[in-house]
Amino acid sequence: MKPLISVIIAAYNVEPYIDHCLTSILNQSLTNIEVIVVDDHSTDGTLLKLAGYKDKRIKVIANSTNYGPSHCRNQAMKAAEGEYYAFIDSDDWITEDRFQILLENMDRLKADLISDNQLCVYGESEDPWGSIFGDLETNERKIDPVYYIDQSLGLKPIIRSDFIKKNHLLFDEKLKYGEDYLFFFTCLLLGADLWILKDGYYFYRTRRDSLMTNKVALFQSTVKTTEELLLDERVIHNKPLVNALKNRLCQRKRALHYFMVIEPLNKGDYIKALKTFFTDMESAKVMLTESPKIILRGAKKLFKKIRAVTPEVHKK
Repeated sequence: MKPLISVIIAAYNVEPYIDHCLTSILNQSLTNIEVIVVDDHSTDGTLLKLAGYKDKRIKVIANSTNYGPSHCRNQAMKAAEGEYYAFIDSDDWITEDRFQILLENMDRLKADLISDNQLCVYGESEDPWGSIFGDLETNERKIDPVYYIDQSLGLKPIIRSDFIKKNHLLFDEKLKYGEDYLFFFTCLLLGADLWILKDGYYFYRTRRDSLMTNKVALFQSTVKTTEELLLDERVIHNKPLVNALKNRLCQRKRALHYFMVIEPLNKGDYIKALKTFFTDMESAKVMLTESPKIILRGAKKLFKKIRAVTPEVHKK
């Protein structure tokens, strides 16, 4: 019997996290699944851990070279047999009823893609500090391309595999950052019905050594892809979408110039940070604008620390 859902995971150096990820998937209330893990030439014990799984629903593809997440997801999609594809990051995990809830809502809404909210955790913590969507006004919402760009939605959806096959969709293997954002946006441009749910069943982990912590490279990539989208024939005649993309481009350029100074500062490379500040006019403008806000945030944190260690003075 063919699986209902093909779970697609690109894995690279996630030895401390891969067990938690896979356990949450294998324990789903909906059991008719296959799990395709593509190990992208990990240099730690990730592949060894994967080899220890005896569950026949798990298929492991081991790359002899590091190709990047887009290549891994494309490999997995070619091997997948499910009616639906679910994309999960290898250091994240999900609740045991996630697939069942999403599929029930997907069928009810006649959606091509559906995504729940994502509960954000940092490092080794399992306690969410927030969510990706924030507070949606309704329990569910249909997403159009303009809203997707305006809100800069990060999604972990389930997708009907026939939609991907019909449109010959693949992840852009030239991209190391933002490849999934572009992939799901392309689905929208092709007319996909995309819905998001207010509730979250997906735990999204950020960590110090992940790809997403390289902010300069991340924003360089998103600036480039946004500029390319503005030239797309499917976009140029849609004025609201063009305006949304122009706003996104402006925001991403501003963020890029900010992190061109902040990232070397955080790494202790003060010479590089100062050189960028004095030689890159846009970086200087952004930093002069943001400096008062940074100082205020720092002062608030310092004040909280002082209050925490200062004994309370009682009036006599």
